[in-house]
Amino acid sequence: MLCIKTDLEKIVKNTAIRNAIIYSIGALFLRGISLYMLPIYTRLLTKVDYGMLDLLTTITAVLSPVFCGGLPQVVFIYYFHTEGIEREKMIKQSIYTFFLYSTPILFITVLVSPFIASRISSPETPVTAFPLLFMAIMPAFMGFAAQITYTILMNGQKALFVSTMQIVTGLLMAILNIYGVVYLRMGYLAVIGSTFIVTLIETLFCIYLGLKYRRSSDFSFDYEKAKEYLMIGLPIVFGALANWILISADRWFLAYFRTMEELGLYAVSYKFGFVFQQLLIVPFMSAISPRLMSKFKDSLVDAVKYKSKIFLFYSILGILAIVFFILILPFVYKIFVGKEFQSSIEFTLWILFGFLFWGAAQLRTLYLIYLKKTKLVIFITFIAAISNLIACFILIPDYGPKGAAWATGIAYFVFMLVGMIYERIELNKTL
Repeated sequence: MLCIKTDLEKIVKNTAIRNAIIYSIGALFLRGISLYMLPIYTRLLTKVDYGMLDLLTTITAVLSPVFCGGLPQVVFIYYFHTEGIEREKMIKQSIYTFFLYSTPILFITVLVSPFIASRISSPETPVTAFPLLFMAIMPAFMGFAAQITYTILMNGQKALFVSTMQIVTGLLMAILNIYGVVYLRMGYLAVIGSTFIVTLIETLFCIYLGLKYRRSSDFSFDYEKAKEYLMIGLPIVFGALANWILISADRWFLAYFRTMEELGLYAVSYKFGFVFQQLLIVPFMSAISPRLMSKFKDSLVDAVKYKSKIFLFYSILGILAIVFFILILPFVYKIFVGKEFQSSIEFTLWILFGFLFWGAAQLRTLYLIYLKKTKLVIFITFIAAISNLIACFILIPDYGPKGAAWATGIAYFVFMLVGMIYERIELNKTL
C-alpha cells in the first residue's frame, strides 16, 4: 500500500500531470463554453431547437474525420519516429496530402448538402442548404488546421501555449454566441454560425503559426509518402466513423423512435457528460499520451509498468470525479438549466460512467496505435459501435432518453473491455 502511495505521489509531481492541469484550464474555456451557455440555451431555445442543434453538431462531428483522412493521427504517430527537418517535411507532406484528398470530398459534400438539409428539416426548425453548408460542413473542413496544430504543440508539450489558444477561442465563441442568441434572436443557427466564424479565425491563426515557425521552404511533394500516410490514416477514418456511431447514434435513434423534445432533453444531459470528458479526461490523455509514446520507444517494460500506475491513478481520480459531479449536479442544474430541461438530470450518471470507460479505452489502445495497428483499433471501435447500435435499438424505443444513457454506458464499457483484451494479446507477443 505504501508503494502504491509513493508511485502515485511521483505521478502527481511529474510534468505530464502538470500539463494535464494546464490543458484542463484551457479546456475549461473552450470546451466548457457549451456548459456556460446552457442558462441561455435552455431558457431561449425550445427542446426542439436544442435537439436540432444537437443533430447539426453531430453532422459536423462525422464530417470532420472524413475530411481529415486520419492525417492528424498520422502526424501524432510519425512525430515520434522523426526529428528536425525530417519532422517538418513529414508535417508539410501531411498538409499537402490533406488538400489533395479532402478537396474532392468537400465538393461532393457541397453538392449533396440540399439533400441532407431536407432530411433533417422540420416545420418547427426548417433547415436550408445554405446554413447547413457554411455553418456545419465548412468548420469540419477548416478544423484540420487546428487539429494538426494542436497535435504538434501537444506532442512538443507546449501545454501553456495550447491552453492560451483555447482560452482565447472559448472567449470569442462565448461573445459571438451571446450576441447571436440573446440580441439577434437567431436561435440554434446563431450557435452554428458562431462555430463557423471562430473556426475560420482559428484556422487563419494556425496557418500564420505554420508560416512563422517553418525552418525551411525546401519541399517536394512525394506521392508515395502521401499514399503511405493515407494507408495509415484512412483506416482511422473508418474508426472515426465507428466512433461517431458510438457517440452519436443514440441521438438519431431518439429522433426517429421518440420525439425531438426528448432528444433536446437528452442533449442537455449528454452535455454534462461531454464537459466531464473535455475538462478531465481529454486533458489527462493529452498530457499522458505523448509521454507514454516516448516510453514505448525507449523501453517497453518500463512503459508497461508506468502505464499500469497511470491506469490505477486514472481509475481512482475518475471515480472520485464522478462522485463529486453527482453531488454538485443538483445545484449546478438549478443555476445552469432552465425549468423546461430540469428532468434531464436523471440520465447523467450512466453517461458519466460511459465517458470514464471511454478514457480507459483510450489508454488501453494507445500501445496498439504506437505499433501502427490502426486497423485493429478500428476493429475494436466497430465492436463497441455495434454494441451501441444493438443497445440503442433495444432500449430507446421503450425507455427513451434513459435507454439512450444506458446504451452509452454499455457501449463504452465494451470498448474498454475489448481494448484491454487486444492490448494484452499484443503485449504477450513482445514481452
